[in-house]
Amino acid sequence: YEQACEWAEKGLRERSDLPWAYRVLAAAAPYLRATERARWAADRLQEANPRISVSSIMAALPAKPADFRTRFADGLRRAGLPEDSPATLMPAAAEPSPVSGNDHRAI
Repeated sequence: YEQACEWAEKGLRERSDLPWAYRVLAAAAPYLRATERARWAADRLQEANPRISVSSIMAALPAKPADFRTRFADGLRRAGLPEDSPATLMPAAAEPSPVSGNDHRAI
């Protein structure tokens, strides 16, 4: 976990806009009892994408062994990320579509 945090932080020192680095730091830091560091990374992820969640990250994560996926998701939860995005938790009211007929350019 230490090495994962070191690589994530190295990436962030070079470019502060690397989502993968925040995800890795948020997932690995809790295992080092670096709660503040994990929470900081989770906060940056949520600032960049308020709808981010454990489930959305795990859905986009490349195929990995089950035990890796379990630990990664648990680390994200321990960092404070919600399990589901706010849109998943509370569906928005249906709005009329701005597209009429077969014209789907607005989608």
